[in-house]
Amino acid sequence: MYQNPNGLRHDDAEVRDAIRFGLLVAALAIAFLVVAAVWVSTCDGTTVDTAACGASQRMLLALGAPAILLIGALRAFLRTYQTWKKQQTWWAWQGAGWFLMTLMLLVLTMSLPALAGIGT
Repeated sequence: MYQNPNGLRHDDAEVRDAIRFGLLVAALAIAFLVVAAVWVSTCDGTTVDTAACGASQRMLLALGAPAILLIGALRAFLRTYQTWKKQQTWWAWQGAGWFLMTLMLLVLTMSLPALAGIGT
């Protein structure tokens, strides 16, 4: 195992797990966002299904991806505390949590108006 002068091991399992977790949660949220966008795109035209394209359904679709990202961020912050208590590499989990929280705010502000039909 190679250790650089700063003491960080290149094959630290906590860092790998945090990166893998952050990317997996982000991929799940993006997949949900794509499905929601495709669903909402069918809500225009003459064959609109009012039961599937109502205001409450569109709002749930708009809030789904940010909710996935928020839950992932909270889980990463919990894991930060757990790894800190075990005196392991905690900073990677904190970074994953902030990455997911920032992505959640970005997705929320950019997709909510379009998917929920706000301002149209």
